[in-house]
Amino acid sequence: MSGPRSYQPKELEAFLRLLDRELTSPVTITVIGGAAIGLVYDTRHATTDIDLIPIGLESFWEAVARAQQTSPVPLQTVSFFVAPYDYEDRRSPLSLKGLERLTVLVPEEHDLVIMKAGRAEAHDLAAVADIHARRPLDLETLVLRYYDARTQVTGSMADFTLNFLAVVERLFGTPSAERVRLRLLDQPPPPPGKV
Repeated sequence: MSGPRSYQPKELEAFLRLLDRELTSPVTITVIGGAAIGLVYDTRHATTDIDLIPIGLESFWEAVARAQQTSPVPLQTVSFFVAPYDYEDRRSPLSLKGLERLTVLVPEEHDLVIMKAGRAEAHDLAAVADIHARRPLDLETLVLRYYDARTQVTGSMADFTLNFLAVVERLFGTPSAERVRLRLLDQPPPPPGKV
């Protein structure tokens, strides 16, 4: 039995253009997860769906349903996610020709990596490694964003910290992960929003 179908970035772009044509008024969405990675940070990265920050516009979801009649790309909102403080201020618009009503925002890459650290499953670690391979991340920025995200964690803080350290180890190696672990134990967090 095979898993869910994966969509290449070009297919996601085609779906977003189709969705744009179905909209009756301007809408702004924030795409996170694998779709954001594929659309902006690694054009080789495929994903099984498009995850959005919650949007409650009924007319938007009606347009999604119409677009999915032609292209059944799964699109859903993610109610629970871990994001650094003020990540909204660092989002940037996706540059996609042909969009007239739809504005697509994506998180800055360090913020997106912190969001992926919320789960840190094998495919999440592979995805953040893809980002880092194409656009090297800054370890200090990641550490400060980790601190900023701590106020957003709804589950176990210990699990989130372990997930974050797994991300650091995957991207920067075991010695860096150990230095960061000791820092998290020994130093108090900086005030929110310092990056």
